[in-house]
Amino acid sequence: MPPADKASVPPPDGMCFFFSLIDDIIFSLILLCSDLASCVALRRTNKADGHSGVTPALILGRIDASLAAEGMTGLLDVSRQPSSIPLPDGLSYFDYLVRSAYLLDVTKGWKRWTKGIYIARNKRMISGSNSLPVLMCPSSLHLAFPYKRAMSNMPHAIEQFAAFGGQLGTDQDGTLGLTRLRRRQYRIGDKAIAFNAKDPVIRTSVTPNEYSGDFYHVYPSFSGYITQRITASTSAAGGLAQGQVNEDGGRKLLNEPVENKTVVECTRMEGDLHPPMVYQERYIVLAGDKAEDTYAAVLHVLEGSMAVLIDPAPPILLDLFSFETPVSRAQGGYGRHPQCWAAAQRLTDSMGVDFDGLGLEQWFDDDIENE
Repeated sequence: MPPADKASVPPPDGMCFFFSLIDDIIFSLILLCSDLASCVALRRTNKADGHSGVTPALILGRIDASLAAEGMTGLLDVSRQPSSIPLPDGLSYFDYLVRSAYLLDVTKGWKRWTKGIYIARNKRMISGSNSLPVLMCPSSLHLAFPYKRAMSNMPHAIEQFAAFGGQLGTDQDGTLGLTRLRRRQYRIGDKAIAFNAKDPVIRTSVTPNEYSGDFYHVYPSFSGYITQRITASTSAAGGLAQGQVNEDGGRKLLNEPVENKTVVECTRMEGDLHPPMVYQERYIVLAGDKAEDTYAAVLHVLEGSMAVLIDPAPPILLDLFSFETPVSRAQGGYGRHPQCWAAAQRLTDSMGVDFDGLGLEQWFDDDIENE
C-alpha cells in the first residue's frame, strides 16, 4: 500500500481546532436548550466553560425573548450597561440580570401593567427622563428577593410590581416602591396593604377621619390597586375641578359599563359601626392609558359620607384631574385644560349624563400662569 499523501493529512493543530469547534457548537446548543436555572448553575460550577458561555449577553437574550412573549417590549426592560444604573452592595450586574430574567420567565400576565405604565409616563411619574421603557430596579430586586425562594412566597402580580415600582412616583407622594412588612402585608410608598391567601382582594390600612370615622379601601385585585395609585397620585398639575351630580346621573357614572376606557373600581368601608358603611368609588381614565396619548386625565366618582364636607351633602361627588400642560393666560377649566374638559364631556354625553349640570368648580387659581 502506497504511503498516504502527506498533504491530505490535517496537521495536529487543525484537528484540535476542528474538535474545539464541535465542542463549542454542542455547548451552545446545550445552553440554548437549557432553562435559566441550569445555565446559572453551569456558570457557577464550571468556571472555564460556564463563564465564557453563560454571559450577560446570553441572559439579555433570554430577557428579550420573555419581554416579546409577554408583549412588554418597549414598556419594561433592564439596564443594558452595568454603569448606567446604580447597583446595591451585594448585587452584581450579572445577578441583577438573572433575577430579572427569572422573574420574567416564571411569572405571567405582565400585560396587566400596560395601561398603568402609559398613565405613569403621561403623568411624568417615571424616574430619570420619564421615558419608556421602565427599567427593573436593582435595589428593589435585591430588597424584595434576597434569595430565590422569596419569589415563590408572593402572588405573581406583587412579585412583578416589586421589580419596577420603585421607578415610579411623584414629588408629592414619593416613590411607589414595595416593601415587605410581614407575611402577606406590604407597604407601597407610604401606604400599607394586606391580603388573604384564600381571597385575592387587597385591603388598605385604616385611615383616620374625624368627620366620617375611620375608613379603608378594598380593591378586587392588586394590579387594580396599583393602577388606582398611579391614577390618583398627585402632582403639581393634578387638581382641576370638583363637582356634584344628581342620583340618576351619579349612578350611571358609578355603575354603567364604560366603553374603551380604563376603569378602576373599589369599595370604601367607613365609620365605627359593625359592619361599617359601604360606599362605591370609581376612577375613569379619560386619557393617558394608550401609547399614542400625550397627557393624562382622570374622573373620580365617589359616593357616601365624604360628601359631608359640602352642605347640603350631595349623594355623589366628582373630582376631575388633568395632567395636560395648562394653556397660558387662558381662563376657566375649558380654556386652560381644553383636552381634559372635552374628554370629560364626551364621556358624560356617551353615558347620558348632562355635563353642564355637573356644576364643576375649579380648584386652581386662574391668575397662576404656566411659565
